[in-house]
Amino acid sequence: MDSNDLVNIITNNSRIILPDFGAFLLKDSENNEFKPGNITFSPFLKYNDGVLEEYFAKSKGITKEESIKQIKAFIEQVKKQINESGYFTIEGIGKL
Repeated sequence: MDSNDLVNIITNNSRIILPDFGAFLLKDSENNEFKPGNITFSPFLKYNDGVLEEYFAKSKGITKEESIKQIKAFIEQVKKQINESGYFTIEGIGKL
């Protein structure tokens, strides 16, 4: 999983939880058009609802186990980047 995958997932779901990290929530817009300004991040929704893993596995044609492995590695990369530089950039969306 990489930043581009995350952007694709965020733009196609109203809520996506990154296990043990937080959730991206997409507010409805007037014309159902995606707008980065309608995204909020909640560090409080950290539980694993399995949606991200299923969606990623299906979209990439990989097993759920491989999906879990890639997602965990990506989340660790995001955490490391935030600890080192204070933010993580998600192209076309903004910074965490």
